[in-house]
Amino acid sequence: MIVSIGPLIPNGAAATSGLVQEGDELVLIDSAYVSGAQHRLVKQILELVGAQQQEVTLGLRRFNRPLPQVVCFTLFGECVVNGAYRLFNYDYLFYFIYTSN
Repeated sequence: MIVSIGPLIPNGAAATSGLVQEGDELVLIDSAYVSGAQHRLVKQILELVGAQQQEVTLGLRRFNRPLPQVVCFTLFGECVVNGAYRLFNYDYLFYFIYTSN
């Protein structure tokens, strides 16, 4: 199963940053490799990390890039993460701090 980024809030921080795009595959949450993981497990990891810390590192794979692009941001953010169905939709704004290719 692929867990991917869904629609971004228009003119939101994620959309205007250009760092995250709809369809990006979520492959890492901090040091946890989640590519191919079940939707339920990915949701549990995100909720656990979000409850414990203010910042998380996500590894996102764009369909035309073989290696993950790492994006760090605070968990006051905006994004819809999709699996086979909508995982969750937080009404926050992501604040992007750092990215590396």
